[in-house]
Amino acid sequence: MSFQIEINQSALPKHRRLSEAYLKKVANSVIYFLKYKEGSVSIALVTKPMLHEVNRIYRGKDKPTDVLSFQYEKVKSSGKHDLHWGEILISPAMARLNIPEFGLPYKKEVARLLIHGMLHLAGYDHVKPTEAKAMFGITDRLLEKI
Repeated sequence: MSFQIEINQSALPKHRRLSEAYLKKVANSVIYFLKYKEGSVSIALVTKPMLHEVNRIYRGKDKPTDVLSFQYEKVKSSGKHDLHWGEILISPAMARLNIPEFGLPYKKEVARLLIHGMLHLAGYDHVKPTEAKAMFGITDRLLEKI
């Protein structure tokens, strides 16, 4: 089995969609960095209200967010790690609102959110300061390469 990446942007108007090749390049950079060879992930770019609703229903947080990750199943990789693959939902509208805070161009901000979501699926978190340092450090390294 190889690594499969599914991209869905059907909730967005055509002029708001990003190149699937670009999104796959970002996702593959995470997969390569983590040394995974098998698995799959679904990536959906959705509207701000859609992601707000998902956040309310599944996390009990009645507010908009920029990215959510949902693990579906644990897939044994041929690398050193096991990885929980699932779905990543990203709000491009929220990515645009993040631009002043993170100082990244729009496409790179979406890449940052995608990397963040994939790292969550890989088991990374940012609750504790040491975890956050590791997760955000990896994110910064990968963003530099894109």
